[in-house]
Amino acid sequence: MTISIRLSAEEARELAALAKRTGRSRSEILREAFRKSRSAKPDARRQRALALAGSLSGVRDLSEREGFGKR
Repeated sequence: MTISIRLSAEEARELAALAKRTGRSRSEILREAFRKSRSAKPDARRQRALALAGSLSGVRDLSEREGFGKR
């Protein structure tokens, strides 16, 4: 299957430079990136966010902060 994508000029330059540096085709590099993204944990971002849970201090509800209460 053939797919077309649009890259910014900077992305296209970086892809071409990577292809030249590694001796691989641009298509091969993009296919590899796709395979890696498929095999990555789908919840990686969520796990990183959960790792931060409870690491902040202060009031739980910003409306309880002085100056932010109802008047």
